[in-house]
Amino acid sequence: CFRAETQMAGEFFFEESLFLDFLFKLSLVEEEDQHMKLSLGSSEMGLSSHLQSSKAGTTRIFTSNTHSSVVLQGFDQLRLEGLLCDVTLMPGDTDDAFPVHRVMMASASDYFKAMFTGGMKEQDLMCIKLHGVSKVGLRKIIDFIYTAKLSLNMDNLQDTLEAASFLQILPVLDFCKVFLISGFQFSRSVVSDSL
Repeated sequence: CFRAETQMAGEFFFEESLFLDFLFKLSLVEEEDQHMKLSLGSSEMGLSSHLQSSKAGTTRIFTSNTHSSVVLQGFDQLRLEGLLCDVTLMPGDTDDAFPVHRVMMASASDYFKAMFTGGMKEQDLMCIKLHGVSKVGLRKIIDFIYTAKLSLNMDNLQDTLEAASFLQILPVLDFCKVFLISGFQFSRSVVSDSL
């Protein structure tokens, strides 16, 4: 249950907050390894809890397991609605335009981080043409940065691999490698099964 903190005569006293208990009906359930689950009505949020001791007493640090995905979804929704985008990326092979957020691109790519923070001329440009990156590859990279998901097939693999290499998106390079290896192993097993 929640407790409200009040100060009386220099000392802190805690009183039960029935109002908060009534409104939120929160319950903390301690699980193994200091993991906790917070239930709020019908929704659940996974939390990690770590204890630290100090002169002021014990401090519990909570970490949300869902916060990062919620923020990522929020940025993706802003991108899809064209809100707060501060740069437009254009692939080298077409004049298609992809409005994005510099902070998202820089946080996911050393290439963009250097471009936007290293004093390059592109730092202040509103539209940047990326020669050497195809429309298909750029779309795959942007979608991955905003969703953490990547859909690969033989039709988009080369464009995606080239864009990931050029823009230094290491997780996408790893996914392409896994896709190639798994495809090779699958085709090898199909050939050996048919013999």
